[in-house]
Amino acid sequence: MVRWIFLWLSIFGIAAGPASAQKIDAWSEAVVSVRDLEDASRLFIDYGEWKIISEAAMDDSELSYWKLPEEATGRYRLICAPEAETGCIRFIALKNAGVQKPIRPAARPWDTGGIFSLMIRSDDVDALFDKALAMGWWAESEPYRFSFGASDLNNVVMRGPHGINIAVYERIKPAFTAFPIGKMSQTFNAMRMVRDQKASLKFYREKL
Repeated sequence: MVRWIFLWLSIFGIAAGPASAQKIDAWSEAVVSVRDLEDASRLFIDYGEWKIISEAAMDDSELSYWKLPEEATGRYRLICAPEAETGCIRFIALKNAGVQKPIRPAARPWDTGGIFSLMIRSDDVDALFDKALAMGWWAESEPYRFSFGASDLNNVVMRGPHGINIAVYERIKPAFTAFPIGKMSQTFNAMRMVRDQKASLKFYREKL
């Protein structure tokens, strides 16, 4: 069964322990609606060495399921990190789908609404930061070190094209061994800003 996170024309917590210990499976892919497949995926492919798994026109049944106009069309590009089969990203680009508005235009990290960021790991956050800036990405701040439980981390939140936010974590210590890391690992979590955490958890657990 494919587990999808839908991120409509938007962007994207850290668990205290491995997801497997919390009985949480890795998702297959996150779906991100963008305006241009090449532009959105360039950093992942050119620097992160992610591979293109497939790219094609979107199926009519999928467009119909999303209740898009009959004249709507779309293409997708599914990419995965090296050595990964989970935590992939499916970028989709739609045409003739009506007015599309970003979920978080001009939003700051503390603003609610939409998915704030997808989270990945890197074995060198500083190098990724420099490369991303050179490719036209921006950031919420420069990379910074902090402690989370027993972990010593280096972190940066990168802001890319089409409102994509990628929160990147480099674990300085202890060593991270749950999955391959490299320059840009598979996605492993997503962050969402909410006004009422209790109400939001109830919605996901009891409604979805």
